[in-house]
Amino acid sequence: MIKREVSGDHRFWKRLEQVILNQPRANDGWCPDGGHALWQQLAFYNYLQVGLSAPGHRPTQGQFNDSWKPFWAVLNLLRPERVLVCGKDLWNGMETTHEELHADIQAYRLDNGENAWCLAIRHPSRWLPSHELIVAFLDDPKNAKALLEARR
Repeated sequence: MIKREVSGDHRFWKRLEQVILNQPRANDGWCPDGGHALWQQLAFYNYLQVGLSAPGHRPTQGQFNDSWKPFWAVLNLLRPERVLVCGKDLWNGMETTHEELHADIQAYRLDNGENAWCLAIRHPSRWLPSHELIVAFLDDPKNAKALLEARR
């Protein structure tokens, strides 16, 4: 699925890549250091386990509830240090976290005792988050918290 999605003409992937790399997009819409090489280093997971009928449609609470166990299993399998949650509606529908630095920076404590820190951003298909925020979060969630608080 990812190969098909990334090779297609989907604004979401290209914009997300642009934010991560902080590079302008080339004529093909991808960043010079992006594309296949970048996406080989990242994992993508679609939280909802069902397709929605159309863009802009919102999932039900039942769909969120049904998606938690598979997500938790993948978190514990991959054990990521950082998770970028693409969409505030998604973030608001996810399970309660175990630790909070900021409303948009929280962590799930994995079965091995480590934290998977999450940063909730508005969906990149409609909005480009700050590269500075993403880099700060990837470096240390506390740095991202400081940036968010400085913007108030």
